[in-house]
Amino acid sequence: IGVSATFTPYFDMAIEIAKICKSIFSNVPIVAGGHHATAVPETVLQHEFFDYVIMGEGEERFLKLIAILSQDDLEALKQLDGIAYRSGNEILVNPLEKFIENLNQLPILKIEKDIGMLITSRGCPKNCSFCSISKVMGKNMRFRSIDSVLAEMRTGIEHGVRHFDFEDDNFTINKNHAKGLLQEIIRHFGNHHVTLSAMN
Repeated sequence: IGVSATFTPYFDMAIEIAKICKSIFSNVPIVAGGHHATAVPETVLQHEFFDYVIMGEGEERFLKLIAILSQDDLEALKQLDGIAYRSGNEILVNPLEKFIENLNQLPILKIEKDIGMLITSRGCPKNCSFCSISKVMGKNMRFRSIDSVLAEMRTGIEHGVRHFDFEDDNFTINKNHAKGLLQEIIRHFGNHHVTLSAMN
C-alpha cells in the first residue's frame, strides 16, 4: 500500500492513514513516498506503520519494489537505489541515484473535477535552501515532447476538460520550450475555450 508523504505539515495525516491500513492489512507492506519521505526517510521509518520509503520518482521504483517483495528476494533490495527500509533494528538507506529520463513514457492525464493536471517537465538545477525539488526530481531538467503534451490535452478535452493546470515545479526554466508549448496549445486548442494555470 502506497501512502503519499509529500508535505511536511501534513505528515501526521500520512501516519494516521498508514496506521489505519496496518490495522486492517497487518501483513501488507506500507510504503511512503513523496517529498517529505524523500527528504527524511529515516524519520519516516521511525514510525512503525511504515515498512519502506521510496525516494524520488516512484513510477518505476515502486514497481521494482513490488517485484522484489513478491519474489521474497530481500537481498535484491540492496541493489535498488532510492529505497529505505529496516533490517532488524537498523534503518538502511540506499542513496537516490537514478531518474526517469524519458518523461513521455509516464502515465497520462490526471483529471480532478474537470481540471486536467499536466506535468511537462521534471528537475531543477538550482540549489534553493528552502526547496526539495532537486533532491526529489534531480538537478537535470527533463522535458516531455510537445507532441505528447498536446496528445494528453486532446484526450482531456475529449473527456470534457476545459482547464489545464501545469504542475511542473519550474515550468519556465527553459523559456523557449515553454513558449513553444504555449504557442502550440493556442494553435491546436485556441477555439476550444481552454484555460490554463501554472500554480507552482
